[in-house]
Amino acid sequence: MNTNINMIDSDWRSNILLISIDSLRGDAVSLSTSGKQTTPFIRRLIDDAKLFTNCFTHGIWTVPSHTSIFTGSYPTEHRLFDEDKISSGAASLGDIQTIFETLESSGYRTNAFYRLGWLSSGGILNGAETNRQQADDNSGSRILSKLTDGLRYFPRVKSFMRGIYRGSFCGHMADEPLIHNCANFINKDSNEPFFAFLHLN
Repeated sequence: MNTNINMIDSDWRSNILLISIDSLRGDAVSLSTSGKQTTPFIRRLIDDAKLFTNCFTHGIWTVPSHTSIFTGSYPTEHRLFDEDKISSGAASLGDIQTIFETLESSGYRTNAFYRLGWLSSGGILNGAETNRQQADDNSGSRILSKLTDGLRYFPRVKSFMRGIYRGSFCGHMADEPLIHNCANFINKDSNEPFFAFLHLN
């Protein structure tokens, strides 16, 4: 997908809702009538939708994979895949255009609803109004940040500590407030089409 275009055909301008559910494995989603029904709404949605069963990601974690979705470029092109460079601000999109910028320049209302801080990195949401929901208590994140800064010369230990923190679900919040805010944006009375990105954990 080449997002480096100036205008979208005005006859095509449909509303777009992109929902990303982070760390959701395909085998945990009920896509058929057999087996455990873990996601009944998604199962019903499939009856009137296209289901792609042969899918690949361009990255093994949130930032590179979402950057590829938003720019249509590979990680080797957008260069947003190194956690340390991204967190220090040493890596960014530069002049690579995002889908938010493309659609915004074509008259779309663009918005991103998320709570994962990584999505604020590297300019990957350029062109979108952002609505980040933050935890009431960020002490766990601050502790992790100080700890991993102190371990910068020990990359394997640092990676291990990050894994323990993330695996403990520290600072995780319910997704309902994000969904509510996104629904309000979608239902806002406007003559402009919308592109809404909703990121859930």
